[in-house]
Amino acid sequence: MLSKVPDSTKMESASAKIEMLRGEENWLQWRFVMRTLLEEDDDLINVCEGNLCHPGNSAEKEIARQKFLKADRLARKLIVTSVGRKPLDLLLCCTTAHEMWKKLNTVYDMKSDENLNMVQKQFFDFKWEESENVSHNLSKLELIAAKMKAFGSEIGEKMLITRILSVLPNKFDHFHSAWDSVEEEKKTLDRLSTRLMAEEIRWKKDDQETSVALVTSNNYKREQQKRSSKREY
Repeated sequence: MLSKVPDSTKMESASAKIEMLRGEENWLQWRFVMRTLLEEDDDLINVCEGNLCHPGNSAEKEIARQKFLKADRLARKLIVTSVGRKPLDLLLCCTTAHEMWKKLNTVYDMKSDENLNMVQKQFFDFKWEESENVSHNLSKLELIAAKMKAFGSEIGEKMLITRILSVLPNKFDHFHSAWDSVEEEKKTLDRLSTRLMAEEIRWKKDDQETSVALVTSNNYKREQQKRSSKREY
């Protein structure tokens, strides 16, 4: 079955919303978003990955050639308009979308031991930011785990759960015993995240109620002092 013709207007509109590729620091996020956009049309992702190639210049291949050229042209446009100046310099000698995609992956999807060791260190040195909420901290740790996976060293769910539990601040001390009581097969990352966020909401509510009670108490004391002062007068 023939794939649909790429909708260039729709694609270009979506491309305008993508954060520009700056370099290694946002490569994983950029690649995820760009790949998702390219997968909207089979021809686009196939031309980038080298599965859709130029069929040659013979007359009988005209339809296939036009299909390739159209997909390649749109894919190249999507890529070059979504990268910053430094990544763009890497693409100046590339003539096809496949060459561009391959170049970016070669440069930024680094799998050397040095880079893997650096990301592993980030994982095991991770510290919980108490000024940020649960969701923010979990996202940061999961992003580090995603980087490790990209470098060929995937962190299992149990290991990630163990790491999260080990960095929880003191205010979550009682949470450990509650989590230990959960059945082993139900100890998933999604369940842990949900329970941590629910716990955060609970103690924030308690803090608010404590603050309201304190304000009420202070107001009552001031009112009593005023009445006492009037009687003495």
